[in-house]
Amino acid sequence: MIAERLRKSILQAAIQGKLTEQLPEDGDAKDLLVKIQAEKAQLIKNGKIKKEKALSEITEEEIPFEIPENWCWVRLGEVCKMVTKGSSPKWQGVNYCSSGVLFVTSENVGCEKLLLDAEKYVDLKFNELQSRSILEVGDVLTNIVGASIGRATIFNLEENANINQAVALIRLIMVDMGRYIVKYLNSPLAYSIMMGNKVDTARANISLTDISNFIVPLPPFAEQQRIVEKIEELLPQLEKLEKDEIKLDVVRKSFPKKMKDSLLQSAIQGKLTEQLESDGDARDLVAQIQKEKARLIKEKKIKKEKDLPEITEDEIPFDIPKNWCWVRLGTITYNHGQKCPDQEFTYIDISSINNEKNTLGSLDNVLQPNAAPSRARKIVHKGDVIYATVRPYLHNICVIDRNIEPEPIVSTGFAVVCTPMPILNKYLFRYLLSPAFDSYANDNENSRGVAYPAINDAKFAKALIPLPPLAEQHRIVERLEKLLPLCDALE
Repeated sequence: MIAERLRKSILQAAIQGKLTEQLPEDGDAKDLLVKIQAEKAQLIKNGKIKKEKALSEITEEEIPFEIPENWCWVRLGEVCKMVTKGSSPKWQGVNYCSSGVLFVTSENVGCEKLLLDAEKYVDLKFNELQSRSILEVGDVLTNIVGASIGRATIFNLEENANINQAVALIRLIMVDMGRYIVKYLNSPLAYSIMMGNKVDTARANISLTDISNFIVPLPPFAEQQRIVEKIEELLPQLEKLEKDEIKLDVVRKSFPKKMKDSLLQSAIQGKLTEQLESDGDARDLVAQIQKEKARLIKEKKIKKEKDLPEITEDEIPFDIPKNWCWVRLGTITYNHGQKCPDQEFTYIDISSINNEKNTLGSLDNVLQPNAAPSRARKIVHKGDVIYATVRPYLHNICVIDRNIEPEPIVSTGFAVVCTPMPILNKYLFRYLLSPAFDSYANDNENSRGVAYPAINDAKFAKALIPLPPLAEQHRIVERLEKLLPLCDALE
């Protein structure tokens, strides 16, 4: 994201001396280093800190970029009282408890902030066993293990606290340099040094020796303060930009889906197409369908189904054009029934549907009758629409758009929608994808189950559908097939 790239650029510019003006009165960072080393020598002499192995000289090959003349390159360990890390309570035989020593882990160390939403505490005994890593105000903390490696902040709490083995404690000679050092540790330079040649960032780890050997571009103290102030002046603007980017990203990701839903909903409300007198009335179409269903029942090609209840005013969710009509889905459709497979068949289950494209996926699940799953029962033909009634919000819906050999059998987890005459299966398909039907299918009164909500065949048949005349169905489908791919292109 732009905000994150800008943040990195600002930090990188800051540690290269490009964010602030160099002033003669600031003096030279080499003098600051001499002062720090003198204080460190005194602390060693007084037994306050241990003398550590001398760090190697910085070579020309290590220096990644030029810095202002009054800056100097130092190793981080040169300006520290100590660099250490904590331990695991388990290793020390100490238990977690509700109060005691605040226990800081890598989860708590964010970029320039302590993340203490879920505080952990260990028994006071831990500080006795792990006294070296007891935290003091002003300590710099940085993560040295795992995916959050390199995140750094200052510990600023007046609280009894310690750390685990995934966090390095950097205690500076000059505590007031902490804010600059944290900015450095969060910079792209420090991260690149930390990661080096490591490939698996999730399992990466940095040793304390590595930390001590980090090279730091050190400005005079006055300029360190100006750098910190400048960065902190800019950060709120970056945070606002980041929030705006997150909002924009949410809108960008949700817009294609919302646009599709809006088009589908407009289509089934008659708002996407013009109503023409020449189309006739959808009620005449319903009468033709019922006549055709009666013929099929008489010829025993389909079974007579239980009568569906009359539609009440309370059920109607929105207005539709005058030449449209509301019908129950079961009134204008039927199904082919069920059978136990008695020969080789192509089994279509829920996973056979690509629910992103709403198309049939792989049809290579060819089975023998003796291997038929108990749910392999529903007969389906080319042109039928199948709708997954289990977890309907997943939209496993498609049109059987081809002849399938060997004969297809679908799972009882589908509702099979067939039409007795040329009502457009593609119109029904789009209707089943619409927010109106989605709301019906996922309504608690119409679905059962919580973890795996489902709508049964009876509830499916009772669903209301706004039915246009056949000619307008054609226009609606044609319009949607032009517009919906444009929404897909936005994703």
